[in-house]
Amino acid sequence: MDILSKLDFMVLIIQNSINGSNIMELMNIHPSYDIVKKYLDALQENDLIKYYTEEKIFLTTSKGLVFLYI
Repeated sequence: MDILSKLDFMVLIIQNSINGSNIMELMNIHPSYDIVKKYLDALQENDLIKYYTEEKIFLTTSKGLVFLYI
């Protein structure tokens, strides 16, 4: 795997969450759970993605979509 910048990594998570993704699907981006979790937490704190507990999925928010298209 090529080394991704922090921004590239965040964009990949947001893109992969547009239609809903669980943690295992997002682990395909990077094999380290700790790193994926770190970015998921940061993206949630900034309201770019949201975690739905019952469905156990991450979804991109409208703010996340705006971030992708800027």
